[in-house]
Amino acid sequence: MSKPCDVEGLKTRIRNACAIRDLVGCSNVKTALSGLLQIPTIPQYYDCLLEELQSTSPSMALLEGLVLNDPGLTAKVLQISNSAFFGPSKSICNPIEALRNIGVEGLRGLTMNAKVISRCELSENVLSLPALVAHCHGVTDILERIFTIEPFSEEEKCQARTAGILHEIGRILLATLLPDLYAEVRNLIDKQGFTQEHAEYTVFGVTHPEIGAYLLALWGLPKPIVDAVAFHHNPEQSDQNTFNVLSALHVANVLEDELRPRSRFESKLELDTNYMGRIGKERSVTVWMSKCGLNS
Repeated sequence: MSKPCDVEGLKTRIRNACAIRDLVGCSNVKTALSGLLQIPTIPQYYDCLLEELQSTSPSMALLEGLVLNDPGLTAKVLQISNSAFFGPSKSICNPIEALRNIGVEGLRGLTMNAKVISRCELSENVLSLPALVAHCHGVTDILERIFTIEPFSEEEKCQARTAGILHEIGRILLATLLPDLYAEVRNLIDKQGFTQEHAEYTVFGVTHPEIGAYLLALWGLPKPIVDAVAFHHNPEQSDQNTFNVLSALHVANVLEDELRPRSRFESKLELDTNYMGRIGKERSVTVWMSKCGLNS
């Protein structure tokens, strides 16, 4: 939390964190996340990051590319930049702005000395990180198409892009913290036809959107990003009634799922038609699909 801060801002942060805490419940995974200091980073990006930071003249452009390509790095620089030490009075939603706020020397110290970033070692039998990252970037590409149709402010676009990068971070955390159990999730999807969330709840008692949102709320990320991550599979469970960051992420996530081949360890994503009706966007679905080259 940035200091000094206004009382209402502090109250809002506390309310937001408590709301997501209640959503997650009392799972053991939540307890593990509360003390999480290191964030898992995809090996190739972690290795490139260390190599660049150890060079005599690190390239900020290269570092920015690494951060944007890795959900773990994106989450961590946003957490650090929004912390009391680095953070401005207003929450930062843009990971590039967050990285520039920290600076090369700050990132070097945090990575090399404080070791807040770790190399994610996951078997492909547990979770395919390259496929997951490709999905996240596919979602952000579709968000850009949605922005050409729906009226979004620049701040909302920034929040939606960041939510697109981060919406699967809960899956990375579950698979990293409890890989053997996460393998059971994949088995339930493959062998018994469970949806992703049903399988996760059966095994962990919590789902990846909830866990991801809980961590981001703990780290003080802006509420629209946290809410979008929390409800991106089931926006009808949210209290939101307009087409916003959450709505755009939900639509982009479903459309990206339609555009790419699905592995046997992935369940089909469904558009929340009840929610689309609630926000008055049921007739917009065909427009979004056409923009992405899909037939209704």
